[in-house]
Amino acid sequence: MGDETPGLKKDKLEVLQNVINLTKVPSWFSHLPRKFCFKNFQTLKAAEWKIFMTLYLPLALVPLWSSQIPHREERVKCPVSYLHKDLLLKLLISLVTLTNILLRKKIHEEDLDRIERTTKIYLQTLRLGWSMIKSKPNLHLTQHLPKAIKELGPSRSLAVWEYKRMNHTFGDITQNNKPC
Repeated sequence: MGDETPGLKKDKLEVLQNVINLTKVPSWFSHLPRKFCFKNFQTLKAAEWKIFMTLYLPLALVPLWSSQIPHREERVKCPVSYLHKDLLLKLLISLVTLTNILLRKKIHEEDLDRIERTTKIYLQTLRLGWSMIKSKPNLHLTQHLPKAIKELGPSRSLAVWEYKRMNHTFGDITQNNKPC
């Protein structure tokens, strides 16, 4: 990944792959592909993303940002000077936090507030450090999750098809006899 993308360089990917390889998981856990972090890897299935975001990534955050691993010390070009590693850490922690809340079977009112706050932090950090990256529709959709969860209840799946279907339906609605 280039320096402008919110990604991990090879040294950090090796640490992440090492955490994945050394972590002993119960037999009922899906295992991630052996070369998850490297060339020729395609993508993860929804269940694998869940395990990655709830188990491996949180475990990897400690060695990734420990003082023993050299960091890219370059600053991100934005109005306020930040280190790339600090913004990336904030981004990853936000993703882990959102994943853990959204996967709960029961979500309370205070969880909805936390989803809103964490989503805002995630989007602000993404915009601050990587403003050149265009936002995707699903990223916008996350801003509506608290309201959708309040009205429809927690999603029972990772794919959140019911929300995507609803978003598609809204896209089909005409305005002034023209598609939106």
